[in-house]
Amino acid sequence: MANTLQTANQKGLDYYALDSQLDKDKRLIETYQEEFDKLESGAMLNFANEKEARARLLSLADELRKAKRRMNTTQRQLEALNQSNSY
Repeated sequence: MANTLQTANQKGLDYYALDSQLDKDKRLIETYQEEFDKLESGAMLNFANEKEARARLLSLADELRKAKRRMNTTQRQLEALNQSNSY
């Protein structure tokens, strides 16, 4: 009985960790996308010159890809955990 409770507790902790990471990545992507869109439309934001703004735009594109890939991986892990709980 104790082993079953420990396993259920661990799955709950795993689910919470994955769900929290997913929420964090969604917020991060929204923030990055908003900044990316502003820079892409020509806004300088707080950059001293166009070169700095352009460099940030390029780095944001890379950060967006990484965050989206991490979010997809987390989503798959969460789905796998849900499937293992349904059987």
